[in-house]
Amino acid sequence: MRETVLLNAAAALVADGSQPGTGEGTLVERLRAGMDVAARSVDSGAAAQLLERWVAASRR
Repeated sequence: MRETVLLNAAAALVADGSQPGTGEGTLVERLRAGMDVAARSVDSGAAAQLLERWVAASRR
């Protein structure tokens, strides 16, 4: 399940292309870079914090 979440996030990051490594190289290289960015966000808790802020904002 973790890899599925990371791959979906990586695809969004590649579409955006603003994160390091997600805007250049082959698609596979860009997806790997996106998965690295996504994994760091999940592992650091940044993704969960952002989700909490979105939930709080949606209750207003």
